[in-house]
Amino acid sequence: MRTGVVILGAGIGAAFALYLYSRTDKGAAVVSDIADSTGETVSNVVSAVRGIRNNNPGNIRKGADKWQGLAPDQTDPAFLRFVSMAYGVRAMVKIIRNYSTRYNLNTVGEIINRWAPPTENNTGAYARAVADALRVTTTARIDVDDAATMFSLVRAIIAHENGRIAAMLVSDSSVWQGIELA
Repeated sequence: MRTGVVILGAGIGAAFALYLYSRTDKGAAVVSDIADSTGETVSNVVSAVRGIRNNNPGNIRKGADKWQGLAPDQTDPAFLRFVSMAYGVRAMVKIIRNYSTRYNLNTVGEIINRWAPPTENNTGAYARAVADALRVTTTARIDVDDAATMFSLVRAIIAHENGRIAAMLVSDSSVWQGIELA
């Protein structure tokens, strides 16, 4: 093993650390050696996160809606695939805004309870994590039409859905583009 390279397991944390290391000159050489010997690239390991792989960082399930920006090949059996991360974020923003206008859901707790129902998730913990990221309580009203609030809300949902490390693979510019597209 070369100096400075420690792989702590096959989890996304290790994959992301390896990805970051691969961006350095020294790391690129090491990763090239690893790829040659294993036949795997770092991007293949990182793409194991479903929401990132599908450009669907909110993990929106398939349904009757025909979203703008859907990938032509919907190969995931349960979740939508988008042509770009911006279109996946756009769908998130549209859904959240619909929660507000159609169902009068205007708190983090109400939004997350609908986004990630208790039958499938620990919704209370999810809502608290998102509220903490926004620095509000789960019962505080938020303005989903405010771009900065939406940015923070979407970022927090992406982190919860994909893990904090994988969420860093979604660029701020993709989040802003998605908000603008909505």
